[in-house]
Parts: sequence; structure tokens; C-alpha cells
Amino acid sequence: MQIQDAIGELLYIGIVAEKGRCFGKKWSLRYRKILKSHIKILSELLDSMIKNHTEVDSTIAKFVEICDNNVEIGKFYKISDDVKNQLYEKSIKWERGKCNYYKVDKLMQLIMKDLLGEVNKFIIKKQNIYYLLNVLHNLPRVYLGERKNSICELSQTGISEEDALLYTFQIMNGNDRKRFDDLLN
Repeated sequence: MQIQDAIGELLYIGIVAEKGRCFGKKWSLRYRKILKSHIKILSELLDSMIKNHTEVDSTIAKFVEICDNNVEIGKFYKISDDVKNQLYEKSIKWERGKCNYYKVDKLMQLIMKDLLGEVNKFIIKKQNIYYLLNVLHNLPRVYLGERKNSICELSQTGISEEDALLYTFQIMNGNDRKRFDDLLN
């Protein structure tokens, strides 16, 4: 199984789920704790995909454990018991994908860093969280595909790196476009 396919799928599911949940409702302290935990583990998954391939097994196992222990996070991920057993037994052979999406990876890291900063603030502005989730949600789609082997078997059509960056930059405000403009060149 390719690292990018598995983690890209988990990132996409999690970002879209939180984007939908955080919009249009009053946030309880419980939801803030769930959101913080979910964004933190998604950030760890992203880091293990991009930087630290040796930690993939343990990071995904930690992710599955969080999903099992927190129904509010786990309900979005359809991880079979067979896949869970393979993860715990470390019997999945991880491969590095042939496609390198350097711009997408770098942009995801930068936006995820901003998102982590926002959820860790004492006073959270939900419009900032919603904005960052909107900006981020199309980027992991470069790793999706209908016939790709992955953890949740989402089987959704992926998009090109160019389209992912285009959609992302269309959603961004002017300040962020200027800030991240060097990634396009």
C-alpha cells in the first residue's frame, strides 16, 4: 500500500468531516476538544507522510486508536477490522508513491501549521477554522483514486496537482495568496 494513498485519504476524510461539522452551529467545549485532537492527529499523519516515513505504522496505529476511543472522530472513517489487524501486526508493506506533489505537500504543511495554531488558541474564532479547512480540503485529493488500495477504500476520483492548487488559491483571501504565491512559481 502506498503511504500517500492511505494518508491522503485519511486527511481528505478528516478535513471534509470537520469542515462540515464546524459550520453553522454553536461550539461546545467538548467539540473544541474533539476538533483539537482530530486536527493534531491529522497533522501528525501529514508529517509522517512527508517527513518521517519510518513512523507511518505507529502514527496510523495511533490514529486508529483515537478513532476507536472517540466515536465523534471515528464515525467518519470506515476502517475494517482486517485493516486494523494488519496495522497492529505491522504486516502492511508501505511503499513510497511514484508521484511527487512537492507543492501540494508544502502548502498542506503550511496551512496545517496555521490550523493547529488556530485550534490551540485560548479564544478560537470558528470562522478562521472554517476558512482554513476550506482552503485545505482539496489538496489531499491529489492522492485519491478509484482503484487505489487504501485504508478506508474511499474510491473517489482524484484531481491533478494543478487543479488542487487552483481550487485552493481561488478560495484563499488576498493576504494568503500573496503569502503562498511563491509555491506556484
